[in-house]
Amino acid sequence: MKKFLTASLRASAKQSLGKIWRLPLRLRRIAMTILVLGPWSMVHSPSAQACGHEGWYVGAGYTQLLQYSSENQLTAAGAATRKIDWRTRYGGYAKVGHDWCGSRWGVEIPFSYNRQKLNRSEMVNIFGVDVNALFHIIETTGGADFYWIGGLGMNILTDGQIKNNTGAGGINVNFGPGFQYFLKKTKPKVAIGVSVPVKYTYYFGNHLSRNGTSVFGFPIQVGFTVGF
Repeated sequence: MKKFLTASLRASAKQSLGKIWRLPLRLRRIAMTILVLGPWSMVHSPSAQACGHEGWYVGAGYTQLLQYSSENQLTAAGAATRKIDWRTRYGGYAKVGHDWCGSRWGVEIPFSYNRQKLNRSEMVNIFGVDVNALFHIIETTGGADFYWIGGLGMNILTDGQIKNNTGAGGINVNFGPGFQYFLKKTKPKVAIGVSVPVKYTYYFGNHLSRNGTSVFGFPIQVGFTVGF
């Protein structure tokens, strides 16, 4: 059993790294930087207390979602195939979370909406919900808070104007850096911030492509939070 689990984990890691390596050069650099620096910063982070909001908080903001897939579009038999093409438009999010002072850890649940142009032909909507853990690396006395995000979630992609069965459901994993600056450090706390995680989504079924579709995303999120 132990040998089987070890072999499965190795195969999964090898497959994920292979998919990252097929990303365009600029996106590949971003992904590898986040994946390498994330664990390093968590191990070597300073010992200063980092509490975030020290309790419950809510937030909202704007999202610019960049996406890429190396897989081919699902087309009728005999038709020429092309790579799946994503064109970013606009998006937004709202979230609720909680930070535990003294432990460095927090948890948040963001609800997201993103508008994308799919295959240069139709506009589609992506709805998502995630459950993320937060690790606060360091919080300065001036109000700057650096942290890392990691979690799981699910996405729903709607069909566009062309009724071609591209609508699909999927699951995602995400990991990446975040930063917030507290404009008001007494409760109710108020902070503005930005986060840029790497998000990998797997869409099930024969919708975007044959036998499931892997999509790498880079949601650039800018917004505010209020803690109570």
